[in-house]
Amino acid sequence: MWQEIVERLRQSAKEGRELSYQENAIGITALLHCPLKWELSKAYDIRAEAVEIDDGYVWERQVKDVMRGIFGDSFMEEKDLIYEVDGYVLHGHLDVFVEKEDEVIGIELKAPKFIQLRGIPSNVNKGLYIDEEGIVLHNPVYLTQAMIQRLLLEKLYPHKKVRQFIFYKGLARYRSYNAKLYIVSEIKESIKEEELRRLIKAFHEDKRPRYPEECQKYCVFYQEGICDGIPYRLEETVRHDLVFDYLKEYRRLQGELKTIEAYLKKLLRGTITINGKTMGWVKRTIKEIDINKVLERLHTLETPQEYLSVKWQKKEELIQALGQDIVKEEKEIIEWKI
Repeated sequence: MWQEIVERLRQSAKEGRELSYQENAIGITALLHCPLKWELSKAYDIRAEAVEIDDGYVWERQVKDVMRGIFGDSFMEEKDLIYEVDGYVLHGHLDVFVEKEDEVIGIELKAPKFIQLRGIPSNVNKGLYIDEEGIVLHNPVYLTQAMIQRLLLEKLYPHKKVRQFIFYKGLARYRSYNAKLYIVSEIKESIKEEELRRLIKAFHEDKRPRYPEECQKYCVFYQEGICDGIPYRLEETVRHDLVFDYLKEYRRLQGELKTIEAYLKKLLRGTITINGKTMGWVKRTIKEIDINKVLERLHTLETPQEYLSVKWQKKEELIQALGQDIVKEEKEIIEWKI
């Protein structure tokens, strides 16, 4: 019963939202993800399912209904943004478009799991926060999408002022601050044409995921076994400003965690158990092994290799001392490090 209820809710949420694309064109959202996902979506009628996706559809419909009532004929939903560059056609759909006498307004609607902030918002009025302080840490894909939309609006309306917004509904978070908010954030910068050209060229020539773990965590075709996935290829980042922005926030949060941990150490003079897990100053017994005695008695073990490992700090020294032939395997790996 409950599964059927959820399925009908999903159908109701996305009802009436069928997007069409010009032949041989590429969508803006597709441009920012693995190109194989776009190709497979044409061959297979499989769609990703998640509660936040359902919420996004409902949020879109609510906003569009309200905007239509406010702006009348000036309003358009799913405005086609078609742009040809270097022989390729880009075809985007703008959630909300409003055309005035001297300006055009584009709005991208988002209802994510949460909205990360870099400060506590001021001047929240009945759940609405207009981000004039620039404290919203945008999902990089959302931001790039909006910057592309802004550029295409500038191309389509060269004689009008262009304003582009992301309109969020979701849980806003900063430190211990958590509040469900409507957030309006104006995107005041368009993507550079050179960067857009690079994205389009890469889309047609490089059939790889656009970020690590895209296959495993975010691709329905991988999850359904239709695509085996492709290893992510590292490359030099082109958005240093965004990287520095997020790194700064990461380091700030690290500092906060250390401060909170120091407070906890002072507050917890013993232990506390929460949900079956004991935390605080927990007593445990440690044993120090006499390495010399272990080496003396190794021959008594059937499989001594099961009990020993080499200190990673000493590997190179050991190779130099005993020779290169002790290296069983040498391989290159990619790991995350900050």
